[in-house]
Amino acid sequence: MQSPMFTAIIPTYKRSEALEMLLKDFSKMLPEDEVEIIVLIDSNGDDYKKLVKRYSKTINLRAEFFKRRMGSSRLRNYGLRISSGKYLIFLDDDIRLKSDFVSKCKESIKLYDAFCFRIDLPVDSRPSIVKKIHRLLPGKILVKGCFITGGFDLKHPKPLIEVDHFPGVFVIKREMVENLSFDEKLGKGNGYLDDTEFSYSSKKENKMKLYFITDYSVKHLRYPTGGNRVHDVTEWVSDRWLYYYWNHRAYFTKKHGFVFIPLASLIGFIEAIFISAITKKNHLLTFLKGWLNGLKENL
Repeated sequence: MQSPMFTAIIPTYKRSEALEMLLKDFSKMLPEDEVEIIVLIDSNGDDYKKLVKRYSKTINLRAEFFKRRMGSSRLRNYGLRISSGKYLIFLDDDIRLKSDFVSKCKESIKLYDAFCFRIDLPVDSRPSIVKKIHRLLPGKILVKGCFITGGFDLKHPKPLIEVDHFPGVFVIKREMVENLSFDEKLGKGNGYLDDTEFSYSSKKENKMKLYFITDYSVKHLRYPTGGNRVHDVTEWVSDRWLYYYWNHRAYFTKKHGFVFIPLASLIGFIEAIFISAITKKNHLLTFLKGWLNGLKENL
């Protein structure tokens, strides 16, 4: 049997309702938009069995059930091993897609080996100054991880932007990542930087360009439970979220720019002061715990 053009890899945890909406989106796409869909169900399979059985009749769906908690990075690595598509689509389970999503992917792979789309969010609780920084420098990794920006949820005047990394939804040519894997240490907590590290590594290893297509979007529901959710989505930051944010930042810098650890530590400390001032809550102890533990992690 000929390999499909696309394999969608979707880890899921305690979000059967959200996953059903995503599978429904795939079922509404054109028959010729054949996609292999791999759903990786993390330690909570009972709620998913009927769902998988129902949608397996209408879409090319393969589901794998895991009895113990694996985490999104480990699940995606498994999905990588069993996938057969020429291009890989990485999706969170609480994403909603338009009916022309695969058609847009087909159009884009003619031009780019790796790309992501803008992500519409239902709630954006960030201060305006934070959004201004991310809009000015979207998708950048500066000085080997000392400063990392997002901005993939913001509207930009340019329809196409070359970036250093991707968010949780992206498409990449399979042959570019066959020797790579998601770092499982970045799958802990809020999973911050797991997609960033994987896409950044693919750019470095293959000297490839990553593109952010800003004039097309998918919707991220930011489902309140399951997945790697560690705080209320209406809250900009919390201590628990910030712990993993700084923990993963320190680990990332150690992995990709060891000599820049002193500079990254200083920038992180200044950022902690900045966030503390904005939130009117002292987050410095959280920064110190998260950052030091991240530096202690073995590579």
